[in-house]
Amino acid sequence: MLLALLLFVNSMILESNEVVATSGFLSQVGPPQILWVWALDMIIVMIASGAYSLFVDRTRRDRLAQALCVGFCVAYLCLYALFQTGTPGIITYPLLTILNDQHWLLFPMLIWSLANDMFTISEAKRLFALLGVSALLGGIAGNGITTLSARFLSSSSTGSTHLLLLNAGLLAAMALGLRLSLRRIQITARQSRAGEKVLDTLREGIAFVQQVPSYRYLTLAMILLGIGLNVVEYQMVASAAGAYTQVTGLETFFATVRTIRIVLMFVVQGLLSGWLLKQLEFKRIFIIMPVALLCGLLLGMAVPTLVGAVIAQVLTRTTLEGIDEPSRRAFLGLVPDERRGRVSAFVEGYLYPLGSIVSCGMIGLFLTAAHHNLLDPVLARALYMGVGCICAIVALISIFRFRAHYDTSMLNWRLKRRQRSSVISKLEF
Repeated sequence: MLLALLLFVNSMILESNEVVATSGFLSQVGPPQILWVWALDMIIVMIASGAYSLFVDRTRRDRLAQALCVGFCVAYLCLYALFQTGTPGIITYPLLTILNDQHWLLFPMLIWSLANDMFTISEAKRLFALLGVSALLGGIAGNGITTLSARFLSSSSTGSTHLLLLNAGLLAAMALGLRLSLRRIQITARQSRAGEKVLDTLREGIAFVQQVPSYRYLTLAMILLGIGLNVVEYQMVASAAGAYTQVTGLETFFATVRTIRIVLMFVVQGLLSGWLLKQLEFKRIFIIMPVALLCGLLLGMAVPTLVGAVIAQVLTRTTLEGIDEPSRRAFLGLVPDERRGRVSAFVEGYLYPLGSIVSCGMIGLFLTAAHHNLLDPVLARALYMGVGCICAIVALISIFRFRAHYDTSMLNWRLKRRQRSSVISKLEF
C-alpha cells in the first residue's frame, strides 16, 4: 500500500509537470528548438544517473527516497518563484522540463529498487504490474487536474504553473509519509561492500552489462529503441504545434492524449502485462517493444497527419510503459541486491537517454538541411522516420540474440547472490 500510494502521487506530479512544460515551450518558443532542450535534458539525465549509481548501493534506499522528496520539493518551489517573477519562458520552461525528467528518472527508479528489496522474484512477477496500475491512476489524476487548471487559470499570466506549488506540497507529504511508514517495514537488501571505492561502484554497473550476454544485447536494443521512440515523440509534438497555437489548447490536447494513453495502459498493465510475462517469460517478452515501435513508425509514415502521429505515439508509449518497463524492472530483480542499484541506474538512466541524444542530433540535422533548402521538408521527415525504422529492425535482431543467450546468461557468476555465512560455522564445539 505504501509503494502504491507513492507511485500514485509521484505519477500525478510528473504528468502535470510534463503537460505544463511541453505546452508552454511549444507556444512560446517552437517545436524545432525543443530538440536541443531534449538533448541537454538527456545529457543531464545521464549525469544524474551516474551520480545516483555511485551511492545508491552504499546507503539505505528508504533514507535516499526521503532526501529526494525534500530536494525536489525545494526545487519546485524555487522554479515557481521564477515563474511568478516574470522570468522569460525560454528559461523557465526548459528548466521545468529538465527538472521534471530528473524527477521522472530518479524517484521511480529508487521506488522500484525498494520494491525489489521487499519482494522476491516470484512476488515481483505478480505484484509489479499491479503496482504499475497505481502509477497509471495517478497519471489520470494528474492530467485531469492539468485540464481543469488550463480551463480555470487561462486568464492568469502564469497559467497552470500554479500547479508547481501543489506538487511541492505533495512531495513534502510524501517525505513525511516515508519517514513514518518505513519504520515498520523491514528492508532486506544487503548494501555494497564498505571497502569499495566510489569509481568501483560505477565500473561494477558497466562491467555487469558487458559480461552478461543477455544484458549486453538488451542494452544495444534499448539504445536503438531510444532513437526510434524519440522520432515518434517529436513527430507528434511538431504536428500538435502546427494544429494548436495557444497554450491552453496545447495543454488540453496533451492532457487528453496522455489520459487516453494512460487508460489504455491501465487495461494493458491490469489485464495483459502480468499474463504476458507469465506466458512469454523474460526470454520472449522483450520482442514486443521493437515490433510495436516499427508498426508505429510505419503508421506515422503512411498517415502524415496529427491523427497518425497521435496513434503512433500512443501505440509505442503504451507498449513501452505498459509491458516493456514492468517486465524490465522485474528482470532487473535477477541482479543481486548489492549490485542492483548500480545496474538499474545504468540500464534505466543511460540507454534510452543515449538513444534520444543521437535521435535529436539526427532529426536536427535533417531539419537544418530542410531550413536551408538543401532538402524538401517532406523528404527530411521521411528520412528521419526511415532511420527510426532501421533502428527498430536492428533492435528486434538484438532481442533475438538476447533470447538465444538467455539460458547461458542465467549461469553467469555475476547473477549469483552472495552466500550468507552460516551461524553453525561460527560455533566452536
